[in-house]
Amino acid sequence: MRAASQPDGRALPAAPIDLDGFVLTDAMRRWAAATVPGLDVDYETAQFVDHHRAEGRRRSNWPAEWQKWLRRSAKYASERQTRQAPGRPGPTAAARPSTTDQRVLAAREAGRRVQAKLDALKQEQHA
Repeated sequence: MRAASQPDGRALPAAPIDLDGFVLTDAMRRWAAATVPGLDVDYETAQFVDHHRAEGRRRSNWPAEWQKWLRRSAKYASERQTRQAPGRPGPTAAARPSTTDQRVLAAREAGRRVQAKLDALKQEQHA
């Protein structure tokens, strides 16, 4: 993602996450599903917002920061999964997600998309 900018091309000033109105969009969910599949996007987003809110961080492009957070979380999860403890065998077939797990994740994501569409319709009706 490019840095956010003003109409005259100057970079936007850094803003706290709450003032900037950070929102997880359908486009961001699609990016996450394609880039970091298997990651719990809602959990990671909550962690991201809570962390930056608690730290009082300011950024000019929160969606780009969110993408970095998710890529880093996926990297850490992969490293944890492949790390071997002394005296223990490495990852086995049992460590891989089952097809049932994959179907459940796909169903949850479909449900989130439907809910997002319903929420958008409610907002349009109230506008």
